[in-house]
Amino acid sequence: MKMRRLTGAVLGLAMSAVTAAPASAADKETRQMMADIRILQEQSQQLQNLIATLNESIKAVNTRIDEQTGASRKSFADQKLVIDNLASDLRVVREKVFPVDAQLIEQLKWSAEVVCSAFHVPAYKVGVGSAPSYNNIEALNQQYYSQCLQKLFESIEELLDIGLGLRAHAAHEYGVEFDLDNLLRMDTATRVKTLADGIKGAVLKPNEARANMNLPPVEGGDEVYLQQQNYSLAALAKRDAKDDPFASPTAAPADTVPPDAADNDNSPEALAATRTIAGWLARDMFAA
Repeated sequence: MKMRRLTGAVLGLAMSAVTAAPASAADKETRQMMADIRILQEQSQQLQNLIATLNESIKAVNTRIDEQTGASRKSFADQKLVIDNLASDLRVVREKVFPVDAQLIEQLKWSAEVVCSAFHVPAYKVGVGSAPSYNNIEALNQQYYSQCLQKLFESIEELLDIGLGLRAHAAHEYGVEFDLDNLLRMDTATRVKTLADGIKGAVLKPNEARANMNLPPVEGGDEVYLQQQNYSLAALAKRDAKDDPFASPTAAPADTVPPDAADNDNSPEALAATRTIAGWLARDMFAA
């Protein structure tokens, strides 16, 4: 009887141990799940806090932009008001000018023409007055350069030479000069004619003229060309040193034709004469 009770107790303890193990494992999984949920809740709260901070920053930026826009609008409005007041004041001053003063201003031509004359600028360059009637671009640009710009250009060149120490050299090998080709550029027809005359007069090489027209060089264009009938001054001086510079030159004696060359004359005239002589000889032979 004792043996049965002992066996029952052992079986009871074993069953209780078996049922307690699954319950303990379930509690552990539940605790892990709850911990994960708390972590997710904390992260979600942090994300919401960041979003709220970002919204506050955006609101602050928008507020600052609105304030700056309002300030700019107010500034523009103030400037417009000042300009309108100034225009109104000028209108009042203009209306208060006496007729005598207005006539004096008109007589003295106190206008843009006076300003142009003070700076030596042709009036037509700034749209005052009519342009010259003649159509010579080079002459107009040359006038503008010589009257207005030349003194300024040369003064700048002189100052740059002094500032860069180029005047210290005794030989003055180097200096600053503006490139005036584009400023004094001629019209196309005159430009082409000038370059062509420079090539004919042995002043320019063909490739130099082509470079002036923004054209590529060509083969044989790096030489100076001159016509054959042109004589040097030294040759003309030798001719004028003679007693009669304009006397016809003495003809050189004709070369004597060698006998063998005369015998081997195959010119058309010689062949015709030979045929004639052969005909005569044949006629005399048949007549005999």
